[in-house]
Amino acid sequence: MKWFTLIIAAAIFAGCADKDMASNKSDECLTEMTMEKATSQDVIPGVYSNLRKTRNLELSFEAMFMQSSEIVGIQTDSTFVPVRAVYKGEDLLSNNAVTPEEKNMYQLKATRNFYNSEAPQILEEISYDVRTPALEEGIVGVWIKCESGEKLYPLGQITVLDPILAP
Repeated sequence: MKWFTLIIAAAIFAGCADKDMASNKSDECLTEMTMEKATSQDVIPGVYSNLRKTRNLELSFEAMFMQSSEIVGIQTDSTFVPVRAVYKGEDLLSNNAVTPEEKNMYQLKATRNFYNSEAPQILEEISYDVRTPALEEGIVGVWIKCESGEKLYPLGQITVLDPILAP
């Protein structure tokens, strides 16, 4: 009977230890993130259409990911803009996927279009998600998806460059 009680106690203890280990698992996608630069530049088309301007967003940051993740978007204010390209160093990443490894430099590119509702519709309009929490004006963040879900990582102040006027 003593052995049976000892085995039951050991099984219960082992189950509790597993729960404690699982609860200590970090829900963070990354451990370190340092912004290198963040820029925004508007391009104003030279032809009359429903496209009023295109905003090009570029971010560079250094990060160390703890788990396989996907960089899904950039957020300015409360607007979520999907990422169209993610580079690790000079390499373009497929599916915007990153793997856990040592600290690396990442560069993101995204484009947001603004439309003139009074002009004839020449281009199909793209709508953008509004996400919370909203960031303060001029602050930019990155949405990263990992095992624990999607999370917003605010980076810092975005620099607005002079607009480009297309001929």
